[in-house]
Amino acid sequence: KFQPDFLFMTLTAGRLRKPLSEYIGALVEKFPGAKLVLTGQYAISLKENLPAGTLLIESTEQFVRFLES
Repeated sequence: KFQPDFLFMTLTAGRLRKPLSEYIGALVEKFPGAKLVLTGQYAISLKENLPAGTLLIESTEQFVRFLES
């Protein structure tokens, strides 16, 4: 069974079919142990309400540092 190390999502608009927390919960349940990495304007606007352990990338520079680590 495929078990990714990371789940990378870009959220650019707030028009999701489900609440973001429900969507993220489903991903975490399906892929336990995978680090959730979010980017995009909508994700940045929700940064205070993201689940613990979520990595929020807010800039190109931060993304480059993530890739180099």
